[in-house]
This record gives sequence, structure tokens and C-alpha cells, in this order.
Amino acid sequence: MHVLILIDQFTAGGLETHLLGKVDALRRLGARVTCMGARLSDMAPPDFQRLDLAKDIPASRFLAEVARLTAFCQTEQVTHIHCHCPFVGVLGACVSVRCNIPYFLTIHGMFQAARKVNQTLGLLISKMVFPCAAAVYPVSSAARDCIVATHGVPQQDQTVMMNAVGNWQRSPPAPPDHGKWAFVARHEKEHVDALRHLVAAMPSLPISSLHVFGDGAESERARAMTADNPAVEFHGFVENISERLAEFDGIACHGERVFLETMAAGRPCLICHRDGVIGLSSPSLIERTRFSNFTGEGQSNISVQALQRDWERLIGQDNIRACQDLLRPDHDADLIWARYVKTALHGHLPPKDRSSLEVALAAAHKLDDGNLIFCRPDFLGHMKDILPPYSQMVSALNDTGFVLMRSEITTLRRKLRVLRRTSLPAN
Repeated sequence: MHVLILIDQFTAGGLETHLLGKVDALRRLGARVTCMGARLSDMAPPDFQRLDLAKDIPASRFLAEVARLTAFCQTEQVTHIHCHCPFVGVLGACVSVRCNIPYFLTIHGMFQAARKVNQTLGLLISKMVFPCAAAVYPVSSAARDCIVATHGVPQQDQTVMMNAVGNWQRSPPAPPDHGKWAFVARHEKEHVDALRHLVAAMPSLPISSLHVFGDGAESERARAMTADNPAVEFHGFVENISERLAEFDGIACHGERVFLETMAAGRPCLICHRDGVIGLSSPSLIERTRFSNFTGEGQSNISVQALQRDWERLIGQDNIRACQDLLRPDHDADLIWARYVKTALHGHLPPKDRSSLEVALAAAHKLDDGNLIFCRPDFLGHMKDILPPYSQMVSALNDTGFVLMRSEITTLRRKLRVLRRTSLPAN
């Protein structure tokens, strides 16, 4: 078994930790794994290979990359392709149909599920990438429902695959008990907003120092807004941060994977949201936030007074063990990855109609070298056999948040009129 994993980017965050855990588990279970990514930072493992893929890539380069990966899959006997982003799913889907092997799609959170992109790429994702995947794996129920609403993939055609975490500690080392807490998150806007609310609440909570881990586009803003607070210290990105969580009395985060890693480490976790502080880990909080991958999306903020009242009880080991008992059956890494190998890699998957991929590849070959395959309406015109009539197309675009400029509508209408009188050229 040889699994080819395709990703858009590798920086520092829950997606990357999820991916590395998956690669390690698959290799331990006897699979050969090759990872390729379009945008790889210095944090990516040295054996990750680069993809020639971007949203402004010309048609000729895209087709060359399809050909290169097709040859790789055939030479290296790849048996499965697993894409960890809808964008790279376009490439993975095309390669899979060329090699006649299944491809899978994992969606990491609401942003990927509802990502608003240009109209060509958006339609390719909705009309090809999702419907033709052998299996779609959202990491939360909220992402699953968003895929239903945005891309029309029924719930029964998706399998929620929760984040997998290993090394659950039932008897963790005693905490430092000095009010030493950490905030762990990728530094994106909503995460930095969550940090701002936490720092504002710190004077009223038994948190004497806050150690901030992570990196990202909003790191400078995070540092600037806490520059005059001596209790906040930044450490940047730290590899294997999950192994250091027990050094702190507790962990604050934006939910998602860090919440699970904190629970596995036997430490209390404070969920912070872009709109405020949601609450400390407890069985009731888990039940309320499980749907959104523990981000607290849609939940009310907790008052400082309520936090103070329940603090001592919720940071105790009895409460933490109750949380572990509730979480582990759905998030234990050994169980999750063994189930994935059994059902996806060794399972009997129903055949999918992938004729739309053949049409898309034929359309791509029709483009001139200078055409940007994902950024112009040129590509859409050649896909009339798999796309709905023009009026339905515009309606679908509006429903999913894609907007056609007036000039693009005119161009697309003209191309569709011409193509109604012609047949699709052979590949």
C-alpha cells in the first residue's frame, strides 16, 4: 500500500500536527507514505516534496504537474491519494482518474469547507472535487454541515473523522501551581482576537504568567497589543509542543486540536473565542462545543465571576479524568487511524462516476498556454457538459458566495453560445 498525501501548505498549526500524526500512524501500520505540498515552510519535514501548484498557475503548468504526478503514481505504485484541502483536491482528482486509483478528501474546519474562491475554482471544487472523491472526511460536524450547504454533498456521503490524539495521561505529573499558563494557537486573526480577550481577563484570574506559543500572519499584532504586559511572554513556534503542555498549570487555546492535546496531557483547558472567553474544560462544555471542533463557535461567553466561582473545581483531576473519559473513544489516535486504514484503505468503496474529471482534463488541454486555469471563465466554457445551464450556474455561484464580474458574465455568455453549436474536442 502506497498513500500519496497532497497538501496546500505546511506552516505551524493543528492541520500540520494532524497530518504528521496520520503519516506516523500509517507507517507504523505498514503503509508507504509520500507527502507533497504546494507551499512548504522551513517547518516541513525534509522528506516532503514540493508541488508546482498555485491559484494563478497557467494551464500548461497545471497539465505538466498532472502528467508528472501521474507518472510518479504509476512508477511508484501509488494505491491511494489523500488530499488535505479542496484546492489540491483539483490536482489529486485529475491524477486519480488518470491512474484509476481512489482519492480522498479531508476538510480541516469551517474555513476550508466554506472557502470563497474565484468562480472557476469554486465550481471545480463543488462539481468535481467533492462529488468524485471516494470519501470525504470533515474533522467536525460543523464542517460537515457546511459542506452540505456550500457544496451540496449529502451528510451520508461524508464521514466525520475527529482529530486523533495519542498518549492520554491518566496520572500526569503535578502542575507547577504557580499560575503559569500557556496560550497555544496559530497566529491568525481570530486566534489573536481570542488572545486579546484572555489577556484582558488575566488580572481577575489565577494566571500569573502567560506563555504564548505559535506563529503566523498576525504574530506582530499579537506582540504589539501585549507589549506593555510583563506577564505575557512569546516563544514563537515550538516543535512537538504537545510534549511540553504538562509544564504548565493549564492551557488556553482557540479549541480544535490543542484542546484535545491538553486534555490528553491531563491539564485543564480554557477555550477562548474571537468574541470572548467561552469557559474551562468540563463534560458539559465538551458536549456544547463538540459540534464545532471545540472552538466555542455559537456559544455564549462566560463571565469572569462565573469563571472565578468554578475555577478550583474545574482544574481538578477528577474533572479532567471525566473529560478524558468522554473524549477518548472518539479521539484516541490508535482507534482513529486503525479505523481509517480498515474502512478507507482496505475497504470496498463504491465506484464513483468520474466522467466529469475527464471532461475537465479535456477542457484544460483546449486552453492556450497563457490562460490561468483557475482564474478566468475560459475554462468554464469548455465544461458545458458537466455544468448546469448558464442561469443555474449564476444562481449557484451566488448561493455559494462566488461573484461574477459583469465583464466575466459577458465573456462566459458569449463562450457558452459558441459552444452550444460545437462539440467538446477530444483529449
